[in-house]
Amino acid sequence: PNALRGTVAERQWRGDAHRLHVRVGDHLLLVDVPGSAEPAGVGEDVTVGFAPDDAVLLARGGAT
Repeated sequence: PNALRGTVAERQWRGDAHRLHVRVGDHLLLVDVPGSAEPAGVGEDVTVGFAPDDAVLLARGGAT
């Protein structure tokens, strides 16, 4: 149940992990994937699963 479906909008190599920018509706999630895993490509649909304690929600306009 702690999962969101989205589309990969951008993929970056960060040295030890890939960072995916995943578009979910009007929102953009940043997802780090360990370097040993092959990440989805730009334009692919993905499901992002997470533990509730791992989620960080920011107010519109940034952190307060």
